[in-house]
Amino acid sequence: MKFAIVFIFIILIIIGLFLVYFYTRGETSFQFEKSIHTLVPENEVWDAIKEAFKDSENSKVWPNDYSTVKSDGLQDGAEIAITYKMPFVSKTYHYTVSNYEEGKTFTYTSTDDHPLWGEATISLEPWDGGTKLTWEGFYKYNGFSFTALYLKMFFQQGFLNQLEENIRAL
Repeated sequence: MKFAIVFIFIILIIIGLFLVYFYTRGETSFQFEKSIHTLVPENEVWDAIKEAFKDSENSKVWPNDYSTVKSDGLQDGAEIAITYKMPFVSKTYHYTVSNYEEGKTFTYTSTDDHPLWGEATISLEPWDGGTKLTWEGFYKYNGFSFTALYLKMFFQQGFLNQLEENIRAL
């Protein structure tokens, strides 16, 4: 009996080491894109996004169960602090705003304190009497990353789906 437990434990360690080796080779990346179609006018969606990126805790649209945001407002060069609420821990990372065009679009790019390198662009355009909001981006990382795993498996889908629901409820 003792031998079987030790044997199973050794097999699990070997499988774990294999997985770590497999996922730690070279650069890895993932992309995401979400388009949200709503009958809410562009200026109202834009104002809601701006409010969310200034202080998400006062926002009607930001899914604060997944993360919170603080900044001095959106403009080129502005710094955004996003606190991700992961299981058992919260972690704040910073981003820099670029390509800001009032009422239309902006990009935010991770800074050196982020374990992943990447950026996302949020853009608005007219759509069938309402607004189409597109949120798209990518992250790159070397080796295995729990942050990337969390973003891909839990945050990305849950956050973006809740955001869509909140924007449509405006």
